[in-house]
Amino acid sequence: MQDSPSFLGQKWFKSYKEALDLDSWGQIEEARDSYEKLARAMTVELNNTQSLKWASHDQDVSEKLAISLRLRCMSLKRGDEDGISLDNMKILVDNFEALFQDLPKKKRFPFEFSGVPTEDYQKASSGIMRPQLKIGTSAPGYAAPEVAQTIREQTVSTVPTVPTPVAPAPLPLPPAVQQPARRGATQISIVVDKIGFKDETHFVDPRITISVVSGGRVMDGAIDARSVSDGTAIRFEDKHLLFGSSVVLKQSYENILPGAAVFFEFKHYKVDKHKYSTKCWAFLEREDLKSGPHVLELYKKPTDLQ
Repeated sequence: MQDSPSFLGQKWFKSYKEALDLDSWGQIEEARDSYEKLARAMTVELNNTQSLKWASHDQDVSEKLAISLRLRCMSLKRGDEDGISLDNMKILVDNFEALFQDLPKKKRFPFEFSGVPTEDYQKASSGIMRPQLKIGTSAPGYAAPEVAQTIREQTVSTVPTVPTPVAPAPLPLPPAVQQPARRGATQISIVVDKIGFKDETHFVDPRITISVVSGGRVMDGAIDARSVSDGTAIRFEDKHLLFGSSVVLKQSYENILPGAAVFFEFKHYKVDKHKYSTKCWAFLEREDLKSGPHVLELYKKPTDLQ
């Protein structure tokens, strides 16, 4: 049975207070684990079509709260306060408590993300999105990742401000720096839907690394698409590991040369070897970069960039 929004809000609020207490007590690893678990649970619900029934304000705030959790995890992992600080997290208590509540005046999200490094924000917001219509079927004979891909034409004069937490007074942040972007650039957005295996296999921290390869060389800007989970385990459905993650390529379509391709490498963490390992890979040639779903054939490791 699907949890009601009010029940979800109460559950998230309780989990958040527990994680915040651990953070306040200096129990870094425990706090990070709790933040990550809550962020995963929220991401699952945000990707669920039921979230379309939520009030737009609750959708917006839930997305920003989930992003904040991920950014705080990054800060804790690095051991710095460059992204989201503990003080920032403390002022989010009211927002968690007010989620899905029928209040006469909605609680506004208290800060922007304009000071967070672009790479951090892209990683934190990856996969946190409102449900979209995804169409795709697996071709017979093999199970492959379904990639619902959209190419959008955008004419821009400046790069949109990348969210960065506004520290609570009296710690003002410097104004965001806007950098010019080339006009008429074609942005490539890719939604990784799922990847099929012969059997349901336990993977630790599974991800698909997406990169643009030209002339056998990986271009700058590889991005990881992470698998969604219910907060405790990765999600399998009919022998398919579900992703539901959205990424935007750093390169515009015009900057990808003919003969280049977008590569998808499925990786997972091997605890015994203390490293990430590539299990399989797929690719999509530049000439096939078109709007709509794609079903890609999987190849065994190692990845052949040629």
